[in-house]
Amino acid sequence: MLLKKYKILLFIFMTILSYFLIRKLFYIPIQDYGLFESGMYNILNNYLFLLCLLGLLLLLNNTNNIAYYIYFLTVLLLIYISTLIFIDVILELIFLHNLDLLWGFDKFPLVILYFLSIFLGIILWFNPISNLFKTLSIIIFSFAISFHIALKDIEIFTLKSFINFPGGNLIIIIWLSVILIYLLKTIKKNYIQSVSKIYGSWLIVIGIMSSIFSLLY
Repeated sequence: MLLKKYKILLFIFMTILSYFLIRKLFYIPIQDYGLFESGMYNILNNYLFLLCLLGLLLLLNNTNNIAYYIYFLTVLLLIYISTLIFIDVILELIFLHNLDLLWGFDKFPLVILYFLSIFLGIILWFNPISNLFKTLSIIIFSFAISFHIALKDIEIFTLKSFINFPGGNLIIIIWLSVILIYLLKTIKKNYIQSVSKIYGSWLIVIGIMSSIFSLLY
């Protein structure tokens, strides 16, 4: 009974959220987008991010306990916010050790996604059921995405950021995640396991090829 009420509440929430996001994205001209709308568009316009998000959700698909999904969301939010808060410290470490030297700092936001793609592809190949590996994957995913977003943000992170560029990115991530998890749950687990390995291979190839082309051009 409690689970049924939860599903009804989730359906109502997702319906309202979908209406809000669609109205924001499709009824406002792109040239009139504010920081929040630009954040939402940043995710939907980034094919590599969308591929990585699907890869992460394929990894989480065999999780059945709703409590674990709440736990995973909490971890994602903590890492996402922490990375935005400490972005200056992270950048100092990058410059100190010349980690941006090979690709150049201008390509660094994309390079982060390339390595994320490779990492998720490898994890999907092994397809671990341990929540420890899932948590590790979420931590790395959230850090990489938050770092990518922070490099594009023009403001210092504050509570106000949740209604600006970082908030727009975050709301789309959560919205897409809920929808994709629901859709993946309608597919048989045997098919998901087979598809996960193939999809993981694609992610690895895309990440490696993109990294090489970034070095050459």
